[in-house]
Amino acid sequence: MIEAYRGNRPRTGRFLRFQVSLENALTGIVDKAGEQWIDSKIRTHNRYRSFQDPGRISEAIRLISDISLWENVGRRMGSAPKEVTEDLRRIIDRRNQIAHEADMVLSPFEERWPMDRMMVSNAVDMVEKIAEAIYDAVVSNP
Repeated sequence: MIEAYRGNRPRTGRFLRFQVSLENALTGIVDKAGEQWIDSKIRTHNRYRSFQDPGRISEAIRLISDISLWENVGRRMGSAPKEVTEDLRRIIDRRNQIAHEADMVLSPFEERWPMDRMMVSNAVDMVEKIAEAIYDAVVSNP
């Protein structure tokens, strides 16, 4: 967003609708050469937001690019967009089981969900591939 603010990237519709307070706007008007005020606003706005869900990820990307994110990512990965987003959702669901449910199966036996090195390795590989595809899509489609 800072690059768009500087004029080095296209300003998307979502970028142009990003809300700032009058206090921020006045600071920006007075300090024409500075950009710390917008950097601070962006960080404050996103500080507590989670960018795990595919919908939230595409929402964030629309701040800097108008690409059709998951179609572009799917094409780069050789997969259907829905397949990529479902894979990501499965990884996020598994992460949430670990983080929010102590990784326990809800049963009277208090068992842990199964996990092995291969499952972890596959999840890490998938997240890396998705992240690289997102990066490539954004960089090649300013």
